[in-house]
Amino acid sequence: MKTSVLLSIILSLVICSCSSEVKTNTKKVTFGIHEVVTPGEIPATILDSLMKMNVHPEENAEIAFIGYIKEADSSILNMDFSQENFKLAESLYTVDTNKEYYAIAAIKPVPSINNTDIKKSKSENNSVIIYLNMAGARKLAELTKNDIGKSIAVIIDNKIYTIPKIQGEIREGVVKISGLKSEADAKNISASLNASVPE
Repeated sequence: MKTSVLLSIILSLVICSCSSEVKTNTKKVTFGIHEVVTPGEIPATILDSLMKMNVHPEENAEIAFIGYIKEADSSILNMDFSQENFKLAESLYTVDTNKEYYAIAAIKPVPSINNTDIKKSKSENNSVIIYLNMAGARKLAELTKNDIGKSIAVIIDNKIYTIPKIQGEIREGVVKISGLKSEADAKNISASLNASVPE
């Protein structure tokens, strides 16, 4: 009897140490779903200033990005537009065939949904599926109900992973990030998101 209790305690300690080791080795990330600010909502003087700072404007009004920058011009992302109630974020990947330009979007500075709204995530091929908790699902339903036709940006560590246009209310509380470079990337991102959920 004493031996089985002792073995149970040892096994519990091993399991606990293994699970805590996994958490400490996984990088925590900052997650957010932000409302996108369209170029029409940005003062023309600010847009003109950005264009003078090597931002190549997006001509198509249907696209949520305001323009494109090279890596060398990424200091633009640190500019303070808090008085105008937006900030700039860039795409995770380059968007041109020469792999020189990143897309940038103007987003609301405070996310509508963040790490505290995640229940769990999982990887599936080169995609990550994020399941929101009840509070997060309610926020997503409200956001998508009120902003049909507008875009939202799914951001991890200040990089835009996807920027979909809202087609209708999303009640299921599930967000999918598709088109990652590899299955390994998807697994790493999912593990990082899971490690970043507050306990």
